[in-house]
Amino acid sequence: MAKRRRRRSKSNVGNIAKIAALAFLIVAVIVGFSYFKWIASKRVTLDQATNCPVTGLAAVTAVLLDMTDAVSKTTLLDLKNRFWTGLGFRQVQQRLRAR
Repeated sequence: MAKRRRRRSKSNVGNIAKIAALAFLIVAVIVGFSYFKWIASKRVTLDQATNCPVTGLAAVTAVLLDMTDAVSKTTLLDLKNRFWTGLGFRQVQQRLRAR
């Protein structure tokens, strides 16, 4: 009597998993590349001299001070100095005092 060989199952589960993983990887690379291109297109170009956007202002900064409580002269002087120094108006402040 001849020996019977077991027939291999023709299941393609392994191949289907490999193809699905490869397709997922390709889609992930395409989505990642598209995302980074989109982010790069949203980047604002800045003027080298002023470091401001070339297209103009993008926002306005408002400073609110609560004056309902008394503020000491020392605190008020400190706030004025920080305000003028922070905005770079030290020269303007000095010119105004000179007049």
